[in-house]
Amino acid sequence: MHRTVLDFDDLLERARALVRDHDPMRRALGTRYRHIFVDEFQDTDPIQSEILFLIAAEEADTADAQR
Repeated sequence: MHRTVLDFDDLLERARALVRDHDPMRRALGTRYRHIFVDEFQDTDPIQSEILFLIAAEEADTADAQR
């Protein structure tokens, strides 16, 4: 039997792709969650940061976490 499983990094990449590539989903999440609390932000990785900035941004092209 062959099983296909996703690990934590796979899930992060898929979540990022969802909010980066599907603007209606990004906007829906941004509308649903007015506040985002991140404990230990210094421990977030670049993909997690990008997801947060995408959800919090008013426009997807302004969500560059590196800026």
